[in-house]
Amino acid sequence: MAELDHDSKLAKWISKSLTDSDIRDVANTKDLRAYKLILRHLENIEPAEDPADSLTTILGQKEVSKPKVIQMNQTIWWTVAACLLMTLSTVVYLMVDSTTTYQTASGETKKIALPDGTSFAYLAASSALSFDESEWTNTRAIELSGRAYFEVEKGAPFIVLFESGSVEVLGTRFEVEYDEGYTNVICFEGAVRLDNIRSSQSVNVQSGEAVSMDANGFRKTNISSEQPAWLTGSHQFENTPLNQVINVLEKEFGIEVISNTVDTDQLFTGQFPTDKLDLACQLVFSPFNIQYQKVGDQLVLSVNR
Repeated sequence: MAELDHDSKLAKWISKSLTDSDIRDVANTKDLRAYKLILRHLENIEPAEDPADSLTTILGQKEVSKPKVIQMNQTIWWTVAACLLMTLSTVVYLMVDSTTTYQTASGETKKIALPDGTSFAYLAASSALSFDESEWTNTRAIELSGRAYFEVEKGAPFIVLFESGSVEVLGTRFEVEYDEGYTNVICFEGAVRLDNIRSSQSVNVQSGEAVSMDANGFRKTNISSEQPAWLTGSHQFENTPLNQVINVLEKEFGIEVISNTVDTDQLFTGQFPTDKLDLACQLVFSPFNIQYQKVGDQLVLSVNR
């Protein structure tokens, strides 16, 4: 019965009825990366031509009757697909020897040399990334949670995977941030493509552009910076919802912000330092007339009336 539950969950994930988080109990990070790579390649396979149609064309005679097709129940179809995916992933597993994972704590950043020796990832605070070094020559694939900046040399396709989509490039400098359904991609050099795996939509991001993605779709803006501000000790925002700015504050300083009584849909433009919490709070909340009080590891917000 447990095996049936496993297959059913995987089938619903393939049909996009469940998210990555929903199937963490039956598939770990390594499993998901293998599944996504398999699905990505399966999407590019063209269906074979119907043999009956081919025979009719060749003979130029009367149409050859086609065998009766019995429609398969959709749930059964997805379950079969899940079993097939598991079989394929077993083959992939035999070739996947190791997964390398890097994580950062609150207030920490990390520079990571990638296996090709010429590409680098810079991991922001409270973030994590992982990759399979044994497959790097064929597919440079990274799974990301949080925020990271990449400097990628040209070569095999470079793919950054996260729960709601992926970013694919050949060689460029770009930043990817993913957090609870919100994605932001900034391209500093070259061009990248942002794919939404749930809606099957995509958008190209050129040098000097930033694109955010959420449940409402894509939103594109222009940027003038040459690299992420957090690499030099600050975070910079332009017309960013306050709730996303608060998320960055929480990750950077290791605090929990209680914002129940304030409007977090307001847009913030500005910056704050990564090493001074009080100054950061003043710069972020003062423009909205919001008061803050630190209680232990919590920051309680209220409207200044």
